[in-house]
Amino acid sequence: MARLEREDSLLRETISPVAGTYRVTIVFGSGDSSVLFTRTELHPTSSLRSRRSEDAGGDEYRPIVGYYLATCSAASVDSIPPQFSGLCLQSYYAVSLQAIVKTPDSTVWHGEVDPLVEVTFLDPRATVRNEAHHLFGVSEEARDPEWYFMPGTWAVYNDHRVRHDWTVKDGRQLVYQVRAERISVQTLRSRSR
Repeated sequence: MARLEREDSLLRETISPVAGTYRVTIVFGSGDSSVLFTRTELHPTSSLRSRRSEDAGGDEYRPIVGYYLATCSAASVDSIPPQFSGLCLQSYYAVSLQAIVKTPDSTVWHGEVDPLVEVTFLDPRATVRNEAHHLFGVSEEARDPEWYFMPGTWAVYNDHRVRHDWTVKDGRQLVYQVRAERISVQTLRSRSR
């Protein structure tokens, strides 16, 4: 337990390269789309020790393979509260600890942004809220079994742009697609710092 706590403590001290404020767009297979805004904390909230769903159980030691960043979501940037607290629509972004690709102009990590719950609360249109609600759990079978908890990708560019992409398909049919683009490096005030 001491080893796990120490590893988690060190992780929470790091600064995430994807931290910031995002414009998140979700496009549904129906052609409808929804836009919301999120802001993350600067530091990881907790570790992610499994990338495959079958690795999630058991008592054996598992190294950290990723982390969660706490987020607050809102219908507009100005509506995001300053701190992750009871006043915000809370969620988490997942990010792999190790990059999967490094090129001269960018670095790519595995990760996840899945805004279905946020859309059910924030989109003003009942039909879009219902569409998002009916898709809860649909991505489970479509996820890459090797990267179940982080099925999408984060790309961090040398010019400080950051983008997350994830597409959920049923065969060749689009179920929904998520794109999150960082619009600011502003982060939430941390609860613990």
